[in-house]
Amino acid sequence: MVLVFIPEQILIATGITRPAEIGPLHSVALVLVVLGGALAIWCILTFALVGKGTPAPFDPPRKLVAAGPYRWVRNPMYIGAGAALSGAALFYHSAALMAFAAGFFVVTHLFVVF
Repeated sequence: MVLVFIPEQILIATGITRPAEIGPLHSVALVLVVLGGALAIWCILTFALVGKGTPAPFDPPRKLVAAGPYRWVRNPMYIGAGAALSGAALFYHSAALMAFAAGFFVVTHLFVVF
């Protein structure tokens, strides 16, 4: 929902389409998307294999997860998702999508803090 559907709706609403040619900035953006997505997948796998659960509130990990990306950061899944959103905004040169990514970072930070 947050990584595909809403960004797609933002791009449709603003009339932004896929670029005709891929330049150097687009390549950097795609690397950011891939790295962010890979981090999110690594988090899910760590929850499943180490924590014996999922990121979903109805099936949380049964063990404390302090391995993988959780060794360095408390909420790496949010960082991965935010990086992927930011990379997509950069790829499409979309200020609206970048605002959504910034809002995502603010909301997830406030969720964790409060």
